[in-house]
Amino acid sequence: MNLVERTGYKTFCKQGAKKDFKLMDTPDGLHQWSAHQAYIALGFAMLVAAERGIDSCPIEGFSIDQATEVLTTHQLIDPDKDLPVLMLALGYASMSDQPHPRSRRPLDEMVRWY
Repeated sequence: MNLVERTGYKTFCKQGAKKDFKLMDTPDGLHQWSAHQAYIALGFAMLVAAERGIDSCPIEGFSIDQATEVLTTHQLIDPDKDLPVLMLALGYASMSDQPHPRSRRPLDEMVRWY
C-alpha cells in the first residue's frame, strides 16, 4: 500500500469513527471503542494459549497511570498516543500443587424457595 492509499484509508477510518460509530461524541468514546477491540484480541490470545497448554488470566483492575509509566520507561508505548486498557498474565501452573477440595456451600444453604 503506497502513501496515497494509506492516507486515504486513514481518512476513511477517521470519517467512519466520527460519522458511523459516533466515537467522537463523548470524551472517552475512542478509548472505549479501542478497549472493546482489545478484548477481541484478548479472547483469541487466551484461546491460543489454552490450546498450547498455557494458563492465562485477563487483568483489568490496575493503575493505568503506573502501567503507563512502566511501559513508557521501557519504551514500549508512546504515552501521547497509547493508553493501556487491559493486561494478560500468561504462564504455567505449578505441577506440584494439588487440586484444592471443593469449597462451595450446598445449594440448600444458599437458596431458599418460597
